[in-house]
Amino acid sequence: KLKLLSEAEVRSVVQQRRDHEYALRRPGAPRSLFLRYAAFERDLIDLLTARLVERKVPDKRARNIVGQQSARVNLVYSRAIRKFKGDDQLYLHYVRHCISAGSRKAAEKVLAKAIAHRGDSERVWLAAIAFHFDSCGDVKVARALAQRALRALKTSKLIWKECFRLELVYLAKVIARRLTIGCDVPGESRALRS
Repeated sequence: KLKLLSEAEVRSVVQQRRDHEYALRRPGAPRSLFLRYAAFERDLIDLLTARLVERKVPDKRARNIVGQQSARVNLVYSRAIRKFKGDDQLYLHYVRHCISAGSRKAAEKVLAKAIAHRGDSERVWLAAIAFHFDSCGDVKVARALAQRALRALKTSKLIWKECFRLELVYLAKVIARRLTIGCDVPGESRALRS
């Protein structure tokens, strides 16, 4: 209705979607086909977003259109994850898409699924800890995940490093906050303040 795409572009999008769908239905379709399809849909989102801004479409309507397209990408990733449950790279691709789309709740759900299916993967645990600490600012959940990761992968040096990083960054934030509001920092010598 908004004529964001010309008739030729609409035909091209429909044809490309049809080609991707047929490719995914073949037996033994590799994960690269799913990733290619998701990349196509993400590129389409970028194009539509640019045209929505160019045409000054109201925010509510624009969010609705982009949300529908983003749901299509989610569908492609969901299908890929159902087929390749053990592929932690797919989960991480999906999480990155959710974060870039601004859907933190969806990212949390995908990370929970990833941990359930790939609890032996350092990358999945590190992504979950970093997401909750850095993106969400939720120290409590990040610490709980870090402790679960340490129980699951006791000898992982990367998990131990991430736990130390988490605690040191949190401590630095607490100290900076206390100094900003003018509170004393426990253990700080008076010489450092002067």
